Amino acid sequence: MIRCFTILLFGIGLCRPQSDGLSLYGAGGHVKFSSPASIGLGNGNFFSGNHKNISMDSPSSLWRSALTQFSIHSGATKVNSGVLSEQFQQNLTRFSLFFPVGNKKVFGMGIRPLYRSTSTEVNEEDFNYLGANESITGSPIAYRSNYKIRGGLSEIFLTFSFKMNDNLSFGLENNFIFGNYFYTDEIYTYDVHFDTTYTTNIELGQFQDGEEPVYASGTNVQRTVVDKDYLMRGNSVTLEGRFTTAEHEIVANTSFTGNFRYAYKKTQVFENSSSTVEMPMQSFSEPGLTHIGLGYHYKAGGHWGITTELHRQNALSSFPGDAALFGVEMPNESSLHLGSYYQFINSKIGFWNNLNLRTGLYYKTLSFAEGDFKDYGAAIGIGFELLNNTQSIDFALKTGTMESIIQKGILENYISLHVGITTGEKWFMKRRRK
Repeated sequence: MIRCFTILLFGIGLCRPQSDGLSLYGAGGHVKFSSPASIGLGNGNFFSGNHKNISMDSPSSLWRSALTQFSIHSGATKVNSGVLSEQFQQNLTRFSLFFPVGNKKVFGMGIRPLYRSTSTEVNEEDFNYLGANESITGSPIAYRSNYKIRGGLSEIFLTFSFKMNDNLSFGLENNFIFGNYFYTDEIYTYDVHFDTTYTTNIELGQFQDGEEPVYASGTNVQRTVVDKDYLMRGNSVTLEGRFTTAEHEIVANTSFTGNFRYAYKKTQVFENSSSTVEMPMQSFSEPGLTHIGLGYHYKAGGHWGITTELHRQNALSSFPGDAALFGVEMPNESSLHLGSYYQFINSKIGFWNNLNLRTGLYYKTLSFAEGDFKDYGAAIGIGFELLNNTQSIDFALKTGTMESIIQKGILENYISLHVGITTGEKWFMKRRRK
């Protein structure tokens, strides 16, 4: 059953994830952490609430299983902003394989998203105007644009997790970052004529001149299409440490990025002519600290616990302005996550071993030059551990509200469902000879 479900998820798509809200800014929404077990605990990533407390998004916890573990995550998101059409996406968000390489040592690899913008088409309904003194033709001009955006950054990661002693464990990750962004800007321009009635069949709008209405009509429509493609490459390193006792657990995580590079291609089509400009690969970002996180887990009675996490995600320095979505810079992000869980443990030998219930809250601040914008919500989750705790299925439902920097004064309401499957096998475990 687990294998059939895994194949079904894999067939839907690979690493083209949803993002919370429309994320029409910078490089898109930060969507690196996708473990449903952790999302159910207030959208966190350090803890999971399962019987070994292994979170696929937390490298310092992966050594806790001596099995070869295959994991796959998928998510579906629906966003309603009240202005743009309702957005819906469903795709895979993670694919990974981990296997033991020694006593309490695990090595693994996988692929996941890093930044992503929901594939979106934005059509302007209102016309913008240039007066005769601003127009290069010496006559008033009206224009309107349609935008199409898609793409993002993903990571291929290598992970090493190990236990140092009874209390300390560590995790190291090396991430190879790659991705593409594709933008299309379709611009329609019109020469404008003002009169007391519409003089052409292209009706641009109506204005008031005192008590008399004035109608704007369009002529000489021209269409210009600008396609921009960006190819990006980079790398980062993540270090994570974990201190564990019978009742308490503390986690610290930090990430550093190396040089980022990008190449650029721009094609402009106007009437029957076109032109192309290309730029070879060049650096745009210096090495620096991009993430720091702290987490605390209180374990009570072996059946339930509470978790809290604090995260700070810094923007990539000097992210090229012409590559940023709608020209908006990348924000710095700060977030607080609170969660709790309860485990129902099956005392009998059978098909299922644990039923894990999770819930939590989160509050995030995105800091732009224009000010701070909020993203907050709640999450619930349920997980099943099966077949002597070698297989697990986790579900998480997250709903929240996000302030929009693009649609001023508009709140984006979103709801997302996340599914994760982990299956364990004894492929690399040493067997004693008889």
